[in-house]
Amino acid sequence: MKNVMIALALLVGLNAAQAQNRNEANKDGQTRNRERTERSGFNKDPEARAKAKVEQLDKKLALTASQKESIHKLVLDQSKNAQALYKDSDPKNEETRNKAKELRAQTDRKIEALLDANQKEKYAEMQKNRSEWSKRTNRRPDRDKRECKKQDGDKSVEHDHS
Repeated sequence: MKNVMIALALLVGLNAAQAQNRNEANKDGQTRNRERTERSGFNKDPEARAKAKVEQLDKKLALTASQKESIHKLVLDQSKNAQALYKDSDPKNEETRNKAKELRAQTDRKIEALLDANQKEKYAEMQKNRSEWSKRTNRRPDRDKRECKKQDGDKSVEHDHS
């Protein structure tokens, strides 16, 4: 009987330790997600979003001071327009998404016009990577259900995103 009680106590203790580890891992995941969102500028005001975008582009394209200033103005304008667009309409609405997409495309064209040949090449590569990333991660809000590929194989899994 004494052995059974000891085994039971050990089992309860191990279970509690595993639960605590799961909670800590979940908190770490939430912290990483929050940091990723903050870095992306998703919840930032237009000014902060523009500043983050210029810093990102400067890192990858080595912008001149003049380019930084011009691009900051373009991105700030786009960010304000997008914020107003999403404030006044449903972000899942196809027309809203198309308008936002056109805003980004216009800004991309204007940014590209400010770059030299080497920077244009790198910028085009960045846009291609953004497009591939979007497809790879299925960032398509127009779909209620989407088919995602598992990392470890070709098995398809349906996810309900309603």
